[in-house]
Amino acid sequence: METKKRQPIGVELVKRGIVTQKDIETALQYQREHPDKKLGDILYRLNLCEPNKLIEQIGDIIGEKGILLTGERIKVRLTDYFSLDVAQKNKVVPFEVISGKIKVCFANTVNSKNMNTIKLLLLNKGLVMDSYITFEDDIDRILKSMEGEVTTDFNVSTDSNDTIIRISR
Repeated sequence: METKKRQPIGVELVKRGIVTQKDIETALQYQREHPDKKLGDILYRLNLCEPNKLIEQIGDIIGEKGILLTGERIKVRLTDYFSLDVAQKNKVVPFEVISGKIKVCFANTVNSKNMNTIKLLLLNKGLVMDSYITFEDDIDRILKSMEGEVTTDFNVSTDSNDTIIRISR
């Protein structure tokens, strides 16, 4: 497989008219102070351009499908496929299942180990993974909103001595 050398993502985004050189300079300054953040996530966080166009173009540049993941797009329950801990560790959110294919958003598709882990978990459930990329802030926000939901799925019965008798789901 032939790999072509691509321009830095900031250069590509400027070429495509998504951001200006000044926007990139602003984002790079922010990145110096927050070195763990990716350029696309910074442009999104600083609201320097239209989010839908930004994530679609980032996806195109890196060879993935980019999508702005919102709560309204999520049509499945994450914990039906893997635990919240696995989702947080891998920065991943499944959002739709159609005909045996599950659409899954990642904050980072460069980490093939994380993607393979999720792919195998889903294959074990009989589903083929269709991967997408989205902003890390959106993944974090969605996963944070799910914290605590897991425990509300359980009904705990106790006797008069507060001894747990049964846990049902």
